[in-house]
Amino acid sequence: LAADDILFVHSPYVSSQLLAQWNGPALYLEELFPWKHKSNKENIAVGSPTVSHTALQLAINMGFEQILLAGVDLCYSSEGMTHSGNISIDEKDTYHTTVKTYKGNEAETSFFMQMGIISLNNIAKDAKCSIYNLSENAAVIKGIEYKQSPALPEKATTLPIINKPNKETRFEHLK
Repeated sequence: LAADDILFVHSPYVSSQLLAQWNGPALYLEELFPWKHKSNKENIAVGSPTVSHTALQLAINMGFEQILLAGVDLCYSSEGMTHSGNISIDEKDTYHTTVKTYKGNEAETSFFMQMGIISLNNIAKDAKCSIYNLSENAAVIKGIEYKQSPALPEKATTLPIINKPNKETRFEHLK
């Protein structure tokens, strides 16, 4: 894929160095300025704690009827590791609780993952679409069902990006 085929979705909290280097199409979420300004246009508001939450809210706002979550476990594995396998339970962290997984097991979770679970509960509660988690070892979230991972096609299909901005038109809304 070329850079022009990849949509960079970002919020006000994006690294300015990363954004400055991006020459492809970009989609800005939230308001342009955190105060009232004539350049603020109605936009997709997310205000989510993680990339996964933001991506879910974007997919909901884009009108998808079915959304599949992958890698959104929000709990530790039975070995005490995160889904990435490189972060373990910190014994110094005083807040740990257990959650039920889609597989029916108990799993430990941290304070921050528990807040992520609560946030996903709120997002799913208001969604007008079906949301599925593809991991049976993920924490159960109200409004999100477990679905066995579907077979993926050998060749991925992509959606065309309409109205690709370029360097000249990228900041027209600021004029």
